[in-house]
Amino acid sequence: MKLCDINRNQKRKEIYKKNEFWGIKSLIESGNIPFAIQALEEYLKKYPGNSYAIKEYASILRQQGRCEDALALLMQCESEGVHSIRERAFCYYYMGRYEDSLKEALRICDPTGYDEKLDRVKNFARAKLGRSEEVTGQFYSVGQLVNYDREKAISQIKKHKMLANTGDCYLTSNYDLDCLFHNITSLLPIAEPTIVDDFMPYYIFYIKTIGYSTVKKDVVNYLKVVTLPNTFDILTMYPAYDIKKYAINNYAQMLSQKEIEDEKGPVMVKRESQVEKFNRRYGKK
Repeated sequence: MKLCDINRNQKRKEIYKKNEFWGIKSLIESGNIPFAIQALEEYLKKYPGNSYAIKEYASILRQQGRCEDALALLMQCESEGVHSIRERAFCYYYMGRYEDSLKEALRICDPTGYDEKLDRVKNFARAKLGRSEEVTGQFYSVGQLVNYDREKAISQIKKHKMLANTGDCYLTSNYDLDCLFHNITSLLPIAEPTIVDDFMPYYIFYIKTIGYSTVKKDVVNYLKVVTLPNTFDILTMYPAYDIKKYAINNYAQMLSQKEIEDEKGPVMVKRESQVEKFNRRYGKK
């Protein structure tokens, strides 16, 4: 076989490998987590030690509360990149190992760049360790971590009702914010955060006409809710138009909710999934 043929075959293998990985990413982004896990396991059988696949799997495990399993998996990475170090820092934080979390996050120091997620975990770990004097900058989220204030959170959310303070989407005036805050807070313990590569957990809820998109010129029916790690304390919430980039955790099925009204404002009730509809229509009687 000629050298050019060997190089050509190698390039084809690399392209196939990348396409397989991006196929798995699409599964995660579409919220098909059980199939994504299965695909990741098969991928890692073929490409053991692949740091990108391991990071994706570890992120899913962490957000399912399986931080020890995620850390064990991350130890198998062939090479250490920012993504795997960042994920370890996240895991340690969620396990309450704040010193280890800070130590891991501090391993990356790039004066030419800025990693918002790593910066956040550093400051959160410092606050938890009582080292607030080392926190860099003034952050609303760090202040809420040290001393959570519900009224400050509602004030932060109110900014998304004013068009001047928003980009693509803003909250409509259809809902009373206090009622909305109360009902979302009551739902969080039975929900699960979306599967995302992020330090701050967030949730996606379906609420009819919760917002309006100035770009799409259309109503928005999904609400993104951001909370402090390891808590159900809401930092902020705002309309989310393009929910494709927010992978929905199929274990909670919180996107399968529909809104009803009661005296307290909007709440959610379970709506049938596509599988449940199929079984009801075509299943055995």
